[in-house]
Amino acid sequence: MLLMVLGTTLVVYSVVLYRNFVKIHESEFDTALYNYTVDIAKSLNVNLFGEVFLSDDVRHADEKIFPFALERTLIQLRTTRGAVIAKSRDLGEAVLPITDTGLDQIIRQRTSFMTEDLQIREAKPTRYRIANLFIDQPGDRDYVLQVASPMILLERERRGLLAFFLLSIPATLGIAGVLSYTLSGQATKPINDIINKAKAITARKINERLPVPKVKDEIYQLATTLNGLLERLQKAFMSQEAFVADASHQLKTPLAILRGEIDMAMKENRTGEEQRAFLESASQEIRYLSRMVEQLLIIARLESGHSGIMERHPTRLDELAIEVISRMEKHASIASKKTKLAFRFEGDDDHADYTMLGDFDLLRTLMESLIDNALKYTRPDTTVAVEVRDHGKNIEFRVTDQGEGLGEEEKERIFGRFWRSPKVENSPVKGSGLGLSIVKKIADAHHASLEVNSTPGVGSQFSVIFPKES
Repeated sequence: MLLMVLGTTLVVYSVVLYRNFVKIHESEFDTALYNYTVDIAKSLNVNLFGEVFLSDDVRHADEKIFPFALERTLIQLRTTRGAVIAKSRDLGEAVLPITDTGLDQIIRQRTSFMTEDLQIREAKPTRYRIANLFIDQPGDRDYVLQVASPMILLERERRGLLAFFLLSIPATLGIAGVLSYTLSGQATKPINDIINKAKAITARKINERLPVPKVKDEIYQLATTLNGLLERLQKAFMSQEAFVADASHQLKTPLAILRGEIDMAMKENRTGEEQRAFLESASQEIRYLSRMVEQLLIIARLESGHSGIMERHPTRLDELAIEVISRMEKHASIASKKTKLAFRFEGDDDHADYTMLGDFDLLRTLMESLIDNALKYTRPDTTVAVEVRDHGKNIEFRVTDQGEGLGEEEKERIFGRFWRSPKVENSPVKGSGLGLSIVKKIADAHHASLEVNSTPGVGSQFSVIFPKES
């Protein structure tokens, strides 16, 4: 395509250049021929008997430079009626042509030019340029001077220029084609390398990366951007694989328990108390599975990345906290740890406002998860403190327990999915390890900051600081 455009441009340019060259050279040729004709006219002498003579000045005209051969120039003198009264010997029996119309035009305009093919002494006709000049003499003796010069040099220059264009255009296109192919190959090589490498990358080879050129141009930016995308995809794949593996492991245990108990119930005849114990155990496992599925759905909702997953409405955190605590008190009463829930709210001034824009259901899940986590791990006969504080532009939700506390390494891992502290692996506390992971994702979705302050042997404090307009 580019070669076609270049070829068309060269052809059009060459045609315009050739025509201008011919026009300029013809104009220069006519000017020189006219000047030579004027010189001849000035050197003409006609005696009383009508004989024509040339002065000696015209004999030195060969000292001047003309674009034609003087020795082949033909001269002819006519009367205004067209009769030839003198001509060059080289003409022989031939005469320089002129029509009556042309003669009248010369008399009116004083000069004219014409091009004729004449066969004087050559084997074939030669193109001549003829200058016609009206010579005004005293009395009735006016003449028309005709000077003809062959256009051999001009034609030779034309043919040379035409041959140059006919040879140079294909040569230029050929060179341009080779250079274009070579340069385009070098320019597209990084792109082809990226394409070939991208085709080779699969889900099993997600750790591979695209080649990055050394020159920091647009291709460099494209390669680095795609590598960044592959990096994020790899993390997503790894996270998904870990999530599926962990979820399968967590679901496997309660399902195995249910299956075993059902198999035992089908094989043996049990008393009413045994049947009741079986149903209570099965109900507990089903509640555990339901809670885990609910948590998995929440995580999937938050990680989906689709717009519109958040339904933001003005929400009173103090009222929501009271509602959650009233429900969680039942949880505390059956924990056999004699745990208490204490709630308070306060502000930086007397006009505290605990309203923020947020998703009501997700905020309730966050509060339930933090309080549930505190109730599970706080020591018996202790109090779990729940606070809502107004800090002007921010609102803080804080939960404090009196459990075993966390070490620095544990603080960095508690928000990972399915992670549980080694301290409670053999304890009766049962959990999926998803609660705090959900808390972290809900906080991030509301542009909130999450802080953990914990002292081993004393307890832990979880604080979520929400902007009122997130």
